[in-house]
Amino acid sequence: MMNDVLPSIIRKNRAQVTDSGNILFATSRNVAFLEIGIHLPINFYTMRTQTIQTSYSVYDSPDQLPDADQQLLSLAKSSLGNSYSPYSNFKVGAAALLGNGEMVGGSNYENASYPMCICAEQTVLTTAANCFPNVPVVALAVTVKNPKQVIAQPGPPCGACRQVICETEWKNHQEMRIILQGEAGPVYVFEKGLDLLPMAFDGSYL
Repeated sequence: MMNDVLPSIIRKNRAQVTDSGNILFATSRNVAFLEIGIHLPINFYTMRTQTIQTSYSVYDSPDQLPDADQQLLSLAKSSLGNSYSPYSNFKVGAAALLGNGEMVGGSNYENASYPMCICAEQTVLTTAANCFPNVPVVALAVTVKNPKQVIAQPGPPCGACRQVICETEWKNHQEMRIILQGEAGPVYVFEKGLDLLPMAFDGSYL
């Protein structure tokens, strides 16, 4: 039955497209439609553009931050000294403020097998979860240092750390502020993890 239908459809579309001088294109498109059993107009497919926007606060100096955020960023900076980074020499310090007022600091921990390196953000968040179970993290400060150059802009968390930040928020039912600064320069403050990773993967897919 398909063999009976196919020639008539091809001829019909050839006749329609002959006027525009594009016979071969029309024929190949319609044969493809018949093979998958979908009868749609040639111009059926459309594309639309969607926009994802995020926002964050910019402070010219840490002195402009609230006292609690200044203290947290100071702990993150002091944690740089504990960084184990013999391969890259790129140091990352992080600090988490918990809902009970406790602060936890940590740094990155490298490995000769590079995929085994542990980021400072993950070090701090897992330490907080183990030392203070069920206490939410309300803020996270991250700073970076490179002995080869002065980093004068915030060093954002990598994609994996952004996912861990979002997972921590969902686990604790608590959004956390993310405070970022380089070795010098401005401070960026994000109000929640999804501002850093707007299309995060979550448990609803599982």
